[in-house]
Amino acid sequence: MLCSVYLKNYTLVDELFVDLKAGLSIITGETGAGKSVIVGALNLLIGERASPDLVRAGSTKAIVEAEFEVGKLKEVLRFLKVNEIEHSGLLIIRREITSQGSSRAFINDSPATLQLLKGLGSLLVDLHGQHDHQSLLYPERHRSFLDAFAGLDKKLAEYAEYFTEYVRLRNEISRLEELKAGWSRERDFLEFQFKEISSVQPEAGEDERITTELSVREHAEELTAASAELHDLLYTAEDAVYAKLAHAKSVLERIVRLDPTFEDALKEVNASLLSARELGSMLSRYSENIEFDPARLNELRERQVALSRLKKKYGPSLEEVVSTFESLKEKLDPDNDIDEQLTRCEAELALLRKTMSKLAAELQANRKTAAKKFEKAIRSVLQELGMENAQFEVRFETDEIGQAATKAYVEVDAKPVVTYSWGIDKIEFYISTNTGESPKPLARVASGGEISRIMLALKSVLSHTDQIATLVFDEIDTGISGRVAQKVGRAMKILGREHQVISITHLGQIAAFADQHYVVEKKASKAATVASIRMLDDSQHQTEIARLIAGETVSRESLEAAKALKKEADELVA
Repeated sequence: MLCSVYLKNYTLVDELFVDLKAGLSIITGETGAGKSVIVGALNLLIGERASPDLVRAGSTKAIVEAEFEVGKLKEVLRFLKVNEIEHSGLLIIRREITSQGSSRAFINDSPATLQLLKGLGSLLVDLHGQHDHQSLLYPERHRSFLDAFAGLDKKLAEYAEYFTEYVRLRNEISRLEELKAGWSRERDFLEFQFKEISSVQPEAGEDERITTELSVREHAEELTAASAELHDLLYTAEDAVYAKLAHAKSVLERIVRLDPTFEDALKEVNASLLSARELGSMLSRYSENIEFDPARLNELRERQVALSRLKKKYGPSLEEVVSTFESLKEKLDPDNDIDEQLTRCEAELALLRKTMSKLAAELQANRKTAAKKFEKAIRSVLQELGMENAQFEVRFETDEIGQAATKAYVEVDAKPVVTYSWGIDKIEFYISTNTGESPKPLARVASGGEISRIMLALKSVLSHTDQIATLVFDEIDTGISGRVAQKVGRAMKILGREHQVISITHLGQIAAFADQHYVVEKKASKAATVASIRMLDDSQHQTEIARLIAGETVSRESLEAAKALKKEADELVA
């Protein structure tokens, strides 16, 4: 609900604050007094582009601000959550316009884009007067009006879930098809790489082992000679280390018998003798086992070259070559067959499409059944509102799709039909306001005043389901008077029980139904012309109705007429 509006340096307004209430609020005033200033301000607050002409003469900046109570508005709360806008059940929307033409917008003191304002504003306020913000003029909104009347919320939510899964599967199929196309081009190359590595069968660490063995075999003669020489020095020569150590041991044994303090030295000599003997035995075996094998040497060299080639191409390390080989093996695994995945996804999609086709047909049947009742209800209210000859129709269209189905589709009556998250129906309201004329699209036929009455009829029919809390009517009394105006006022009064209704009018028959009545006044001085607004008490309310009936001069007769009009209004909604 719109709680208040604050204006500063805006058009004719120096500074203005208006506190608004629930129910039906009527705004009246002399022609040119600035009655539509609040409507213009609300237009700005729900995303209309600003003009520097809106800044009051002599000022550098205009401020337009409104406070909304949103704690019970589910759609608004959902929008705020999605857009991460913090609130405590109240929203303050502000626009600042400079005389240089710049403009800034804020939601709860956080900067906001015009696009964000439009999205939020469309859920807060329905304005009827300036065509830019009349939701009835947008055919894409007509389906939601009918669905609300038909009570299809649950079925629509169910269908939307299926549609989301449908889109996911379609995207997955597209991904797999692209992967398959690329895979067909890539497979030959991957198979070549796999065969190239597979033909060598490398093992991690193998290159290091080959390098070590090559070093031994390439220096076999040198190693044999060196090991033989060392064996001779240690073990077999006349002055071999082993013989000298044996002699040293004999001498130490004699010393130990005389002086036991040399026992540790004797142990060390014994250990050295053992080491010399073991080393000598190892050298003997080593020299015997070293063989110069040209075939083995050549085999090792060829293997080393093959591994080096793989490392250069897939490495740089042999471990990376082995890892690449395992990856290729996984990619070429028959269990990863893209065709099989495609077949599975397409089967799931076909099953999903079958379910969606059934639901889409049910939604369409529900809508068409509801459309007949909806048309009748709207025509009935329009006749009460002075449009006796109005014809109102709800028309359905579906988009058939050819064999190259690039859009989401279902099958209805064996025909592929484009589907959306809400089903297959494209709905538009058609109307004829004059006898003998065939109905045409509502957006191209009705005048501003007629649009307002049509919207009033629509809102009256949908009063229990409509989520938009605040309705503003600026031209609803165009071309009407007398009993018709009284019926329009009564309809707005009743609508005000479910919504906050604000109506600008010049008719006493409508003003008589006000829950609260505001009057806009304009005062001129040599310096400037200033507009102001004030809420009337009961006595002032009756006087203002009398002025609307009789003009500037309020007589006793016009006051009596106003009193009678107010009494009759109260009786009509009792």
